[in-house]
Amino acid sequence: MSFTWSYSDADSQPQTHYQLVGSKDNWASVAYDSGEIPSAATSHSFIPSTTGQWDFRLRVKDGMEWSAWSYRNDLNMEHSFEENDEASEAFPIAYQTTYTTVISSATDLDWYKYTPTSSGIDRVTLTVPTGKNYDVFVFDSTMKQIAAGSNGTGVNENIIFEVNAGQVYYIEVVGVGGQFSTLTYGLTVNKLSISSTTTYQYDSNGNITGKTTVTTRQ
Repeated sequence: MSFTWSYSDADSQPQTHYQLVGSKDNWASVAYDSGEIPSAATSHSFIPSTTGQWDFRLRVKDGMEWSAWSYRNDLNMEHSFEENDEASEAFPIAYQTTYTTVISSATDLDWYKYTPTSSGIDRVTLTVPTGKNYDVFVFDSTMKQIAAGSNGTGVNENIIFEVNAGQVYYIEVVGVGGQFSTLTYGLTVNKLSISSTTTYQYDSNGNITGKTTVTTRQ
């Protein structure tokens, strides 16, 4: 998505900074923030992390002070990551961010890619629309399938797999049997964190009589 604007200043001072901010919940929270960018540019491009309705506001600086915010409301973002129907068009994603969009037709496929910065175990979760059956597949840099999630209708996918730092991994989301919906799905990649807590039981003399270990995956 690209925003453009016109700049003028009563004192003929040039623009030195700008900032673009977006919200999906009527400004209860901020979903996108470009930060204060030192630039005289009058356009800014970015890809929204989710589809749906957005509100945006923009302000600029003339080197001395910031302008008031200018607002553009109720913009509908559809199919945020298209075109990504093939592995060669895979949209780059990052850890700990949920990407929401739609499978828009019976032939729509959504491809994503990311590069782990450290080796270990990663987890991909896919939340699916009610009443729909979507599957998710993971491939390594040679396009060898290394993991798959293929639960039934209305059931979210949750898969784990081993990764190596610096290697590109591809993720494909498909509607089983050509299923699609105007409702969004959500895709998230995280490092798998495993922690264990052990609690010991003692008798009245201080002797260990038992223990309980709880293992948590996050």
